[in-house]
Amino acid sequence: LGNYVVNTSVPDGYIKTYPPASGVFAVSIHSADSITSRNFGLFQLGSISGLTYEDINGNGIKENGEVGISNWKIKIAGPDNRSTLTDINGNYVFSNVRGGIYSLSESLQTGWRQTLPPLGNYSDTITSGKNVSNRNFGVFKNGIISGAVFNDVNGNGVRNTKLSSEGGLPNWTISISGTAISSTTSDSSGNYIFTDLPVGNY
Repeated sequence: LGNYVVNTSVPDGYIKTYPPASGVFAVSIHSADSITSRNFGLFQLGSISGLTYEDINGNGIKENGEVGISNWKIKIAGPDNRSTLTDINGNYVFSNVRGGIYSLSESLQTGWRQTLPPLGNYSDTITSGKNVSNRNFGVFKNGIISGAVFNDVNGNGVRNTKLSSEGGLPNWTISISGTAISSTTSDSSGNYIFTDLPVGNY
């Protein structure tokens, strides 16, 4: 006759999933007792890792010369909700991830577009001991086209900035076509600018 606590050790990288609450069994033994089914569930924590890189040509494929970008925020949402920043080489890792379904995304910075993954995020199911890798994000820095409209007094095709007579012409319409279509007008100094342009030909 006696009272016992039945427990098990939990190695690094594992969590105990059963029994719930205290994680132990309290057992009282009486004469001729045979206590069974005092089972323990252990789950090996997983991981999710990948890279954020500058997709120079915007094709959604990491190619030679396209390097990782540091300090980009990557987020997982699911049973664990947390974020991390990419390291100096653009790599990131979420360690000790519990079981469940996760959505993985990144926080885009101003002036950038995402080219990979096509749907904007990844969905993964973490089971015991599963390590998911190559969850990469491609990003493209939006382009700019700018210039000026000026009064070419002598008609030589070259702007002489020392001549006040070859100053900028305001309120002229400038258009772009191609991957994006847009128009703007030159400002009071004759300058114009198109910003936030995706990869393409114009």
